Amino acid sequence: MEQPIFFIIGAQRCGTTFLYNQLEAHPEISMSTPVKPEPKYFLNDQEVNKGKQFYLEKYFGNLTQEKVIGEKSTSYIEYPESGRKILNYFPNAKFIVVLRNPMDRAISNYKFSRENGIETRKLKEVFIDRIAIPELAQKNLSVSPFDYLERGNYLQYLDKYEKVIGKGRLKIVFFEKLTSDIKYLQKIYSELGVSGSYCPPNFRKKANATEQSTSIGELEEVRECLRKHFEPINSRLAESYNLELEIWK
Repeated sequence: MEQPIFFIIGAQRCGTTFLYNQLEAHPEISMSTPVKPEPKYFLNDQEVNKGKQFYLEKYFGNLTQEKVIGEKSTSYIEYPESGRKILNYFPNAKFIVVLRNPMDRAISNYKFSRENGIETRKLKEVFIDRIAIPELAQKNLSVSPFDYLERGNYLQYLDKYEKVIGKGRLKIVFFEKLTSDIKYLQKIYSELGVSGSYCPPNFRKKANATEQSTSIGELEEVRECLRKHFEPINSRLAESYNLELEIWK
């Protein structure tokens, strides 16, 4: 019998790798490997055309007693059509999206781009001065590395994805709860159909750790700017999806 399958479809810099590791640690779950680079299988029509069995053998060919399988590809959230392709293979697939305070997500995304040699501007130049994006040498990136603010407008992505896969099929998980509350993680285990009593040994490992290279004063100035930017956006998100976002304040 085919195992139930789920997909972590985003969002970037929201602790999806942390969630991947906690799920992979569970003895009843098998995650697609490697974690990096992500499969992004359903963004590649040539791969998709090879069929469902090809996909299962490529990413889950060594299954033993696992009850559930899963894939993490955070670019999927930006390509709603990927949801349609997934459902063509797996009509009962579950979809998980991890959301993080968009202010923190934007700064983390910036630092990630900086550390990987993609971003050359300083933090203040990006978020306050709004210095133009430098020309980028193409590096086979599936999504733009500079959409720091755009990616924090979660509502636009969720709405477009739900139009494709159907309303109510997205499981929204919060980074702040995921990384601090073992019971929150165990509830996710239960909802995926595996034992909810399991406690992974690496649960306390920090998610999205980045080196601090910005002065406290500059960082606070940027955070205040981002807070004002995202406040109305977060309000619309909370209203549309009936979410309690006090944890972001």
